[in-house]
Amino acid sequence: MMKILFLFLKISFALYIIVCLILYFLQEKILFLPVVLDKNHRYQFYSQWIKGFEEHFLESQEGGNLNLIWFKVAQPKGVVLYCHGNAGNVQRWANIVDDLMKYGYDVILWDYRQYGKSTGKLSEKNMLFDAQLVYEFAKKRFPENQVIVYGRSLGTGVATYLAALNTPQYLILETPYFSMPDVAGFHFPYIPYRLLLKYNFPSYQWIKDVRCPISIFHGTYDRTVPYLSGKKLAPLLKENDEFITIEGGDHNDLNTFLIYDEKIAQILQK
Repeated sequence: MMKILFLFLKISFALYIIVCLILYFLQEKILFLPVVLDKNHRYQFYSQWIKGFEEHFLESQEGGNLNLIWFKVAQPKGVVLYCHGNAGNVQRWANIVDDLMKYGYDVILWDYRQYGKSTGKLSEKNMLFDAQLVYEFAKKRFPENQVIVYGRSLGTGVATYLAALNTPQYLILETPYFSMPDVAGFHFPYIPYRLLLKYNFPSYQWIKDVRCPISIFHGTYDRTVPYLSGKKLAPLLKENDEFITIEGGDHNDLNTFLIYDEKIAQILQK
């Protein structure tokens, strides 16, 4: 009996180690879900708000080459820098950011490395460096007090970092997280995720240095980035910042709720 128990424990421990190794070496495959595009891909966007767009490539550090789309409205009163989520590419996300343009803002949307036409080594350091490169691109075309930073899911960490490092007009976060380890603890509670994770994105640290107004949207039914993870950011907000709880909201449907539309309209119509 003891031999069987010992064998069972050995096998269980071996399987546990294998799972840890898989999570460590394949975490990019779990965290990032890019759709690659051929470099000759011709973008097509259909929207009544888009009056034109420009495609740019920004050369970055460590061989990075970022693909960026600048969507233009007729008479922009500013620009929204949109830090997108972990899946797809700018072709997909253009359909989502379309709603922001009706308020008179241009939108700049770019792909992280290995997404779409963007190339280079993917890492947290490079993602943050690249984001600042895009911010500098926007600052050459708009005064900083007309720049709004918008983060969605994975991109909320990137957006919070940008807002802390710079002085944009506003920061909007949709389904954010306290930190990446905090989310990992929800999905893999019995794994030493803090030792295994290569990505931290400590939003809770960066948000303390954000000087512009902040609005956060999070749904109570979110199972991808748990509501409780985002809610941990609420005590770190400044006096006039907002944390908007969307009852029944999931990870991908907040823009279907009236409260989201009303709040976004209030922010972007100012």
